[in-house]
Amino acid sequence: MPASQPHRRHIATLALASAFATTPAGAEDLPAGAEEGIRHFVEIHDADKDGKVSMQEMFVAALSRTPDPEKADKQGIGMAIHWEFARVDADRDGAITPDEIKADISAAAAHKKSIAPEDAKLFEGRFSQCSYNALSSVLIHFHGATPKFDAREELEKAAFTHPLNVAKYGGYHGWAPWTSYMVNSDVIEWNGTVSNLRAENFSLRPEETPAADTAKRHITVKYAPGELAALEEKLLAQLRRGPVVMWTPYASIMSPVPQRWNHVEHVDADTDVVPYGPFTHAVTLLLKEDGRIAVFDGSTPDGVFYTDARTAVATSSAMTSFIRIRPPGEGAKTILERSAGIEDEGYNVVVFQKEGEKP
Repeated sequence: MPASQPHRRHIATLALASAFATTPAGAEDLPAGAEEGIRHFVEIHDADKDGKVSMQEMFVAALSRTPDPEKADKQGIGMAIHWEFARVDADRDGAITPDEIKADISAAAAHKKSIAPEDAKLFEGRFSQCSYNALSSVLIHFHGATPKFDAREELEKAAFTHPLNVAKYGGYHGWAPWTSYMVNSDVIEWNGTVSNLRAENFSLRPEETPAADTAKRHITVKYAPGELAALEEKLLAQLRRGPVVMWTPYASIMSPVPQRWNHVEHVDADTDVVPYGPFTHAVTLLLKEDGRIAVFDGSTPDGVFYTDARTAVATSSAMTSFIRIRPPGEGAKTILERSAGIEDEGYNVVVFQKEGEKP
């Protein structure tokens, strides 16, 4: 007997690498039907019948379920499966077992229960680009729930790509630092035309360029004396103005549930180590009344997490180890060279209401 529909969708995250799966409701116990559904999943995908599912078996299963396996995005599916697999494979033996799947579902269910209801309303993960999902959380915060849509592309055009065209950055799908151009265009359509917001880019770059270790896939961030505290206060000051869209080398899908946005190793008072993946990502930060920072991360279902200023600063600082942007000059030709306001690695965007405007 197959699992109930919510669990069928969650298990499909493993097989189909779906970014839109629904985490089952409930506390730490598995909901009814989950164990039988997990056994059914393993039986179907365990080609060599060893009681486990390998990454290759997951990949083959994912391709078999696409409308046209020959035209499927094999690289994209493979990348998503890699991170799903790495998260669930707790003992790192190269295969996932029913017990590991159960533990992952239970952790996801407990996490969902921990999300504050007002924060759950701000989460969005249905759009094609992470920067669109991140900006959506900002727009929900200021202008209400995501408008209903029949075709996702139409809403993306009205809310994201058309504003980029107006800013003369058309032809590109989006980039977290460019969400400031979208906001400042005054033509975003989101429950009406959004013209009461402003956005500014700002940098959390440390004086010393962070060092990436490609073998260990982590970035070491070193701060000069007093620099970490100054960067933390800079971030908090911006968060007091409004939500912040952050460009990051880290996404929550990279970590087991308990470690999501608790991913930074604080080596000592002036050194942090940040893991990074094969892709960059965009998230939104919002300062809570209790001092915590809520992170809206569309890479996983129910992607609302709570973190602290040091973790957020380290993650943003780590991003500056990859790309340096020189100030725009008269001879600027490339899109990056024409990105006014993003020089000095202004990869973060604070969004706030125009002075005198009503919510």
